[in-house]
Amino acid sequence: MKKRVVAMCLTTVFALGLGAPTAVAAPNPGAGEPFAPEEWVPVPKPAAVDRGPAPGTTCEAPGSVAEFVEITGSRYDVEGVVSTKNDIGDEPIPLTQTIKESKTKKWWTNISVSVKVSKELNRKYSWEYSREMVWSLGQKIGPYEVRKGETGRLSWGFLVDEFAGQTVRCNANSKTWEPIGRTYFGVAPRERHVEVTIQ
Repeated sequence: MKKRVVAMCLTTVFALGLGAPTAVAAPNPGAGEPFAPEEWVPVPKPAAVDRGPAPGTTCEAPGSVAEFVEITGSRYDVEGVVSTKNDIGDEPIPLTQTIKESKTKKWWTNISVSVKVSKELNRKYSWEYSREMVWSLGQKIGPYEVRKGETGRLSWGFLVDEFAGQTVRCNANSKTWEPIGRTYFGVAPRERHVEVTIQ
C-alpha cells in the first residue's frame, strides 16, 4: 500500500540558553542517561562545520586550552503516538493530538561542564542547543487530513544528540592539541519533533 509522509515538523522552542556557567550532571540510576524514553529511533547526525581542536592536530597558541566535542549519535525520542483509520464515511477526518502530560527533555552530562563545552558544540554544529525543551500540557498538534480508507499515525517527541568530549591543551613543543583530564559524555536536546505518516 502506498504511504505518504504528510509532515516532518522540526520546531525549536523554549530555549533557556547556554549562558549559564555550568551544567551539572543529573542523577543516574543506571547505565546511560537518567530518563530513557519508552521508544526511540536513530536519526542522522548533524554535520559539523569543521573538525575542531582534535587531539593530535596542529595548534598555534602554545598553552591555550580548548574543548574538543563530537556528536556520536542522534535519535528521535518518541513521547507519544496516536493513530486513526478513516472507515466511517467518504469525508476526510482529522488526525490530532492534545498533549495530556507535559514532557521535558534536558541537557545531561556525566560531569560538571563549563560553558566552553556548550559554546563549542553550538559553534561546531552551527546550532543553538537548549538547556531544556518542553511539550506543554494542553498543547495541540495537527489537524492532518486522513482520507477515506486511509490510516494516519502521528508521533511526537524530541530530537536528541549524544556527544563526547575532551579538554585539550596546545603543546608548546609539538604545537599540537594534547588531551588533558578525563573524557566526558552527555546528551543535548536539539528540537521538538513531530512525524505524521498516512497510508
